[in-house]
Amino acid sequence: MRKRNPGYSLIEVVTVVALTMIGSSVAVVQMKSSRTSVDANVAASTVIDQLKLARERAVSERHSVRVEFVSPSTIEVSRIDNNGSATVLSTAALPAGYTFGLPTGIAGDTQDGFGNASAVYFKGANNGIFLEDGALINKAGIVMSGSVFTIGSGGNATARAVTISGATGRTKQYDIQGSAWVERK
Repeated sequence: MRKRNPGYSLIEVVTVVALTMIGSSVAVVQMKSSRTSVDANVAASTVIDQLKLARERAVSERHSVRVEFVSPSTIEVSRIDNNGSATVLSTAALPAGYTFGLPTGIAGDTQDGFGNASAVYFKGANNGIFLEDGALINKAGIVMSGSVFTIGSGGNATARAVTISGATGRTKQYDIQGSAWVERK
């Protein structure tokens, strides 16, 4: 008598394939959500990095350095030379799909309270000048602090805020939780 090879039934194979597809779908959704969060943080980090670069160059080179938000997604850092001309030190763009922009439906400012009247808010300007001592000033020579808001096509979930204290050069990053800005540690 011949022994029968048990193998797998069609129902068992279809069940395993269906469970694998469901698991893969969940993983893809989670990865997309994580990617959006990573890109939002990269946008904020780009702003922080350029602000820090400008301050460090001003202190180390003993020259004033201007940081300017020249387009909806580009930051330019320039050294102000002794003759009044400017030498571009760095130009950085936010990740694709991100711009300087305010989130919708969020009325409050960050806890620093440096302003949110516009996406780039340095007391009404879109730039500031770091002095040799590291302080951030406006064109009138007054020390000022400011806020920069970034947002991607994912809406408020991709919104980030960066603040800088004009006297110390300290930067902070904020994310939206619910309807309020929360400092990212």
